[in-house]
This record gives sequence, structure tokens and C-alpha cells, in this order.
Amino acid sequence: MNNLENKNKINNFIINLNKILNEHGNHFWYIMKSDKPKLIFKGDVNSKKQILKKISMNPKKFSEKEFVFVKINTGNNGLMSNGKISILCYLMKLNKKLDLIQDPNDLRGKTIWFSDKELLDGKFSFKCIKKIINDIYHKKIDLNPFKITTISEING
Repeated sequence: MNNLENKNKINNFIINLNKILNEHGNHFWYIMKSDKPKLIFKGDVNSKKQILKKISMNPKKFSEKEFVFVKINTGNNGLMSNGKISILCYLMKLNKKLDLIQDPNDLRGKTIWFSDKELLDGKFSFKCIKKIINDIYHKKIDLNPFKITTISEING
């Protein structure tokens, strides 16, 4: 395949992914169950308000849970961009006021990038999100926020 064909294939992939994200939202909320992430909510920029509303209906059910917030971004995202898709993922917990916060003592969080080559190689899927969450949760990757990490480093 030549560069133009590759570029078109990547652009079509991004267009199709954006259609899915526009329909379902690009914010995903998981809870950790037995060290495994379980999707409990998906939405848009209002997702945090919506998940807090869900939590407020049954706070005991969620009080001791660890939450994981995931946001999928598409397009070039500035100076630190290392691909057309990134997955931001970090752990959160409920505070006493029933607000979801990132624990200042637990900074497990990371943005994982997908390069053009990785997209062409089929490395992006919604299934890979759970692998990303597990690797961040179990600190299997360098969590330095200034180190750029791509999906190939996680999938080996």
C-alpha cells in the first residue's frame, strides 16, 4: 500500500470511530470487580453528572468501589500528540460527599496512544481498553505522565 492509500485507510477508520463515539459518547466508566474492569456507564461530557446521579440512588453499592474513567480522543491533540487516537485512563474513587475524585495519593493514570502504523496493524479495538485498564491498575506500565506510551508497549 502506498502512503496515500494508508492515509485514506486511517482517515476512514477515524471517521467511522467518530461516528460510533458521536452516537455512544467517548467517556466510559468502569468499576473494578475482582481486579477486572466492568463497564457500568458510557456517555459524553455530561457522563460524570449522570454516573453521580446513578451512584446517589444506591451509594452503599458503590461506596467501596474503585472507578476507572476512560476517554477516547481522536485527531491530533497538540504538542504531546503521538497519534490520531488516544485513550486517557485514570482511577477514581468516591469521596464522603459522593463525588468522584482522583485520589491525590494514587496517581495511576495514563494516556495511551495509537500511531498510524498501529492503526493500520489493527491494534485499536474496544477490547484493548480492558487491557489498558488492567495494566494501569496493576502498574504494569510506566505511569510517568511525561513518558509517551503507545499501545504496542502494552500489547507487547
